[in-house]
Amino acid sequence: MCAKLVTVFPGSAPSHQGLLCLFDAEQGGVLAVMGAEHLTRIRTAAGSAMAADVCCPQTARVLCIVGAGSQAEAHLAAFRDLRQWTEIRVWNRTAERARSLALADSRAKAVPELREALRGAEAIVLCTHGSEPLFGSADIAPGAHVSSVGIGRELPPQLLQEARVLVEWRGAAESGPPSGALDLESVDPATTLELGALLHGAELGREGPGQV
Repeated sequence: MCAKLVTVFPGSAPSHQGLLCLFDAEQGGVLAVMGAEHLTRIRTAAGSAMAADVCCPQTARVLCIVGAGSQAEAHLAAFRDLRQWTEIRVWNRTAERARSLALADSRAKAVPELREALRGAEAIVLCTHGSEPLFGSADIAPGAHVSSVGIGRELPPQLLQEARVLVEWRGAAESGPPSGALDLESVDPATTLELGALLHGAELGREGPGQV
């Protein structure tokens, strides 16, 4: 059995810190106590990549990463070989951080304007601490896949109403923060699709080629 404690302090380095405690499932003894930062990074990015792999068009060639922190780094690594990307765009409020992240892949480049980075992108990864959306639903190309892992409100409400919303756990839409997602407070949980159900074929994902 395992329990994880995580704190999130935007502006700290790293912003996500925590502990993992592993217990013996039969006798309850403590087997290990370890830092959770690295595992949290790779587990979050792996979940995003799994969802994108089943939802993103196989023909997708343009990836856009919004943010340049630890989660953006982990997502670039997780998404790198997901599709045959010909272009990876990186945008961040701090241009220097975007340029630094773009050095991790020869196909990546820092883009100065967010809407330019989003234009025509078939896969978009949002890794920010934004308290409000930075773009509108019209900035997202029809048929694009959008992954959001930020702790704030990254997604335009109109996009959430129009798109097929996929969640790891429906409780993220049923519960308020910190266990739930701020972005999903306006979404009817009954309209969401759980990743596990999609992977097992119990529910359908994209309902048409132009659906986000």
